[in-house]
Formats: sequence, structure tokens, C-alpha cells
Amino acid sequence: VATYLQWARQRYGTAASCAAVATALTFDATVTSLYVPLVGGGSTVLLPEGDGVEALADGLRRGEPWTLLKLTPAHLRALAPVLDETPATIRAQCLVVGGEALPTTLATRWRTAGAGRTVVNEYGPTEATVGCCVSADADKADETLPIGRPTPQTQLYALDAHLRPVPVGVVGEL
Repeated sequence: VATYLQWARQRYGTAASCAAVATALTFDATVTSLYVPLVGGGSTVLLPEGDGVEALADGLRRGEPWTLLKLTPAHLRALAPVLDETPATIRAQCLVVGGEALPTTLATRWRTAGAGRTVVNEYGPTEATVGCCVSADADKADETLPIGRPTPQTQLYALDAHLRPVPVGVVGEL
């Protein structure tokens, strides 16, 4: 966790000065929205756990000062009406998205709706401590954003069914 937090703090910088936690505290994605701002001297707002997306949508409509949001693609789809209604009130500079495949069209829509906003596809199975690879290349992606490159001090291996490394370009399991 310490390695991830150090990397995320450097990667997201001032965009991580204030975050909203819109997921259960037991969900691994909470590490990003809860601790990344705090280790940099920023603030974190805990939204009511049962309200999730609705509380997040209400805050976005009000223009809460959240600069970093850690979400899933399902969150982005559910929040689309807020983006359509009041795009100017959304102050988030950085959307860190994970948990499932991120469609390029969805990432592009959110990125282009805010001046200077970045949408980062952060992949990492729970057992790898939140994020172990990252991609923000929405303009060069096909249907979904790639999972990207390993974060510092991380190595990724694509393996076949017998746990042997596969050659570059061959499908395997991470």
C-alpha cells in the first residue's frame, strides 16, 4: 500500500487535494480516494455509505470541491445525467477509473467535458493492492482503454494456462 500511495500521490499531484469516498470502506478502490489526498495534506469526504451514486451525483451538482474521484465505469454511466445537466459544476480534475473494462467512448466523454480533466484507467486486482498498472491514452485506444503499463516497482506477467510466460502479442492471463 505504501508503494501505491507514494506513486499515486506523485502521479495525481494537486488533482488529489480533495476526494469523495463513494464506495464502501471495505472496497479496495477506497484506498485511492481515502488515503491519496490525506498523505499529501489534502482532505477526504466520506459520503453516506448507503447513498453511493446518489450522494455523489448530488455533490457534483452542487459543485463540491472534489478534485479526485475513484470510480468504476458503472459509476460514470450512472452519473451521465449529471454530466449532461451541469458539466460546469463538476470540479474533478482527475477521474481514476477501475474495477471493469473502461470503454473509450465513456472515458473520452468525461475527459472532454472538463477543461484539463484526465481520466485514468487504473487496473489492479484486489490482491495486487488497488492499482498495479495504469493507462490514460484514451485517444489511441480501440473500444476499451488498455490496462496500461506497470506502476513503479511493479512487474506484470502474462501467463498461459500452465503458468508459463506467453510471448508478446499472445493472449494470456495477468
